[in-house]
Amino acid sequence: MVRSLLPLLALLLLLGCSAHRSGDAVGAMSFTFDDGRNGLARFGRLPAQRALKNAMAHPQGRAQAFLVPGLVEPTWLNRETLDEDAYRLEIWYANEGFFDARFLGWELVARGGPGKKARRFDVRGRISEGEPSRIRGILSVGADRLGRPLRRRIGNLLGDASRSDIAPGEVFTYAAWEDTLGAIRRILAEQSYAHARVEGDVAVYPDDRAVDVTVTIDPGPACVFGAVTIEGLVDVPEDLICEQVAVVPGRGYSVAALEATRAKLYALRVFGVVDVLPDLSDRTASVVPVRVRVTEAKFRELRAGPALAIDPGRASVAAQATYRDENLGKRLWRLEADVEAGAGVIADSVDALSADTFAGVRPIVDAGFSVELPRLFGSGLALKNEGRFELGLERGYRKIEPSFSPMLVWSGLRGVRPSFGYRIQYTEFLELTVDLEDIADSRLRVDTTNPYLLSMLEQRVVYEGRNDPLNTTRGWYWNAALAEAGGPLGGNYGFLRATGEVRAYRGIVDIDGWDPEVVFAGRLGGGVIVAYDPDEAAVPYAERLYLGGSNSVRGWGANRLGPYVCLDPVVDDAGVMQTCDTTLDLQLPAGGELQLYGNFEVRKGGLPFGLVFAAFVDVGRVWDRPSRFDPGELQWSVGGGLRYPTPVGPIRIEVGFRLGEPEYFAQHSGYQLHLSLGEAF
Repeated sequence: MVRSLLPLLALLLLLGCSAHRSGDAVGAMSFTFDDGRNGLARFGRLPAQRALKNAMAHPQGRAQAFLVPGLVEPTWLNRETLDEDAYRLEIWYANEGFFDARFLGWELVARGGPGKKARRFDVRGRISEGEPSRIRGILSVGADRLGRPLRRRIGNLLGDASRSDIAPGEVFTYAAWEDTLGAIRRILAEQSYAHARVEGDVAVYPDDRAVDVTVTIDPGPACVFGAVTIEGLVDVPEDLICEQVAVVPGRGYSVAALEATRAKLYALRVFGVVDVLPDLSDRTASVVPVRVRVTEAKFRELRAGPALAIDPGRASVAAQATYRDENLGKRLWRLEADVEAGAGVIADSVDALSADTFAGVRPIVDAGFSVELPRLFGSGLALKNEGRFELGLERGYRKIEPSFSPMLVWSGLRGVRPSFGYRIQYTEFLELTVDLEDIADSRLRVDTTNPYLLSMLEQRVVYEGRNDPLNTTRGWYWNAALAEAGGPLGGNYGFLRATGEVRAYRGIVDIDGWDPEVVFAGRLGGGVIVAYDPDEAAVPYAERLYLGGSNSVRGWGANRLGPYVCLDPVVDDAGVMQTCDTTLDLQLPAGGELQLYGNFEVRKGGLPFGLVFAAFVDVGRVWDRPSRFDPGELQWSVGGGLRYPTPVGPIRIEVGFRLGEPEYFAQHSGYQLHLSLGEAF
């Protein structure tokens, strides 16, 4: 098969080579600086080289055109465009404060001998940068019409180097100049000056390496909001929309109120377009009417498709569907429902699925719903009811599990969402292919009550301070959760569980005009479970704490970084387990009552095809009980991977390598490959 393809590939190469015309092609592009230094490269030469190339109109050379000649069209040399770029580069330098910078010419260095169809030239530009011009004087005109606190704020922007790049002695750049003028406009607009005009004038003295700037301010009248009108509503009730409008007639004009209104209306998830438009047509008017114009989105959405799962000891195929309604009853109630139904096969041993161990076909059902009633007893309180029914097929067992969870959620605090709820759940295991006695007799205190009833209160506080939950580049996120099971609530279990984590994100978005698209992300979290009766195994299997997998410590498989029950132990004459079978499938992850984990990532964007590269260091461990905590047992892993951004989150492929060789996990692979959707955190 391979041999038959070789002539075809050769023919394609030949046709590709013959299809390209001959001419002068561009190889590498670079710049040299006649005065022996690079004044703009305050963070190294590479950012300035990249910025200069971005300022050019001539396209850059393609190295792959010379690595695979004929298949990739080279970049053809255009001397007229290069001549025009010489002028563009001088303008670019002037915008960066180098007003006497001069472009000295292009040098074309031939690569390769004569006779080649496409002659390759490396293009080198010579530049004399000179000295940058610095701000010498700043004059403000019209600020005397403002109050003293407002004059002080504007004065800080025009004279304090720690607050603005427009200050005496700083290198003048047009970007910083425009940013400062825009900042003054925003300050005035936020202080009720809706019609404020801010204009600037720049006087350049290249011989003195000096720049004098003048800011002229015309604040206009102090304004208040006028009437608010809402346009575009069809099925969404206007009274509920008015509750989300932060613009109050009679109050001082504020850009923050306009932006808050837009954000709140978008957060309802029922509008595709939201425009909050102040009427600024009359500059003499002190009352500013506001028009809110919306376009309703589709409230209802139905998705359906197949689902296939193959794991050791089980396999299933099913159809799944999801239904969503964001405006149930035309009251902005939210309904989400999902169902997965099909059939699966289960083996009568946990380590294989073959004709010899086949135990038959079993139905599977997993259905759930969520109904949220916002603005209950006020604008900030919501009631959320969730229910679920599962007739599931898992590795080693089948189960039937209905549950119901009502919850109150408060959203009246900016970025903070506390919630209080209750969960009742019934679980019964069916057709067990593992020996419950093996699990119950282990030192891990894994309870095997079957069936059981779980009754518990749940409280959670979440702070959302990220700029984008799907593709975060800056901000903070933290959550803390507490659950109390049993006691006066009844049920078969009594325990207290506390979990929490904090995440931080910091992006580097600009280095001397160059955007490296680098984001640093970190996470630290953990959890602990305390049984009311320390002598009892009082935590059900599904409620224990687990680690390992694509969203936690990535050098390990899902739920594998912690205690396990050995299903086929090697025991001595006294019946004490010595070792576990070397087959990993005979280790059943059992979770624990204490966990601790941390993650650190560096994400680099701007790669071809929109890809993002990430490198990470993860650490963590689960202990069967808090008294066995030992920081020396923390397990580390390192790795990296690629991510492709999508509207619903990045598609992520990563590989994690575990560090060290702990005897307890000797059967585990030294690495794990993960393919998933969404960031790890």
